[in-house]
Amino acid sequence: MSETVRHFNVDGASVQWRGDRDPSPRDMEALRDMAAAMKRMTTIPLVTKQDQPPGGDPSECFWCRAREGKPHSIECVRVGREVTFGVYVLDDEGKPARRIGSWTNLEPWSADVETNEFMRNEGSWCADNMRDEGIYDGEPLPEVVDGCLCNSLRFKVERRGEEMCPNRG
Repeated sequence: MSETVRHFNVDGASVQWRGDRDPSPRDMEALRDMAAAMKRMTTIPLVTKQDQPPGGDPSECFWCRAREGKPHSIECVRVGREVTFGVYVLDDEGKPARRIGSWTNLEPWSADVETNEFMRNEGSWCADNMRDEGIYDGEPLPEVVDGCLCNSLRFKVERRGEEMCPNRG
């Protein structure tokens, strides 16, 4: 099955859509975000030796396959943005009960709000990692329950940065 490539003019920027289906409303939101970024940005981060894991091809990005010295793909996980999450403790029913602070971290540029929150709350990422990643500003973190903070905290996106930056995390 061959992939179809279509070009859209989204808010004055030309963007590509690859796939065998029409873009969903969520896809269109991501395309609008990319179009806005394309209008603002001057450069997409370039591929460096830091973009290859040990044993990988030293001449290209492991994730988007862009060659060293060339810009990453706009969808590459190594192209980031600063995202600030509200950090909430959970009540006895597992619902966010009280905001205790904020946590700012570099997240993939192409991830939308829903994806950012899924990665932090439902994905394989452990909330204990916030101690070593990003910047936390708030009350002391709660006691660990059942081995980690995942059962004590929820993260809600409060702000998404507009500037692209290398995501080397």
